[in-house]
Amino acid sequence: MEQNGPSADREGSNLRWSAERAPEPPVEPRAPELEAIETQLAERHWLSWIDTKVPALGNRTPRKAAKTPRGRERLDALLTEFARSAGRRPASAPNLAELRRRLGLA
Repeated sequence: MEQNGPSADREGSNLRWSAERAPEPPVEPRAPELEAIETQLAERHWLSWIDTKVPALGNRTPRKAAKTPRGRERLDALLTEFARSAGRRPASAPNLAELRRRLGLA
């Protein structure tokens, strides 16, 4: 059975990467109190993220990026990626509708 990461071929002379990805471990359920705390921390994080320089936005803040057509395009791509990955830990996922509204993208 092939493992992820570099592995030697039969002769052991060449390293190659497995094309298969390891399955993600299941997310353990959390106590409601912990979910509430995680949700509050995530809300604070995402509200401050609006004014944080982001490398994917050319080291501009999302608020500044939202002011130009190219910046809005990059911002939309970034928010779309956030939406794709939000299912892994819903309590820490951004409220995308609220971010879009605050950034004038709604």
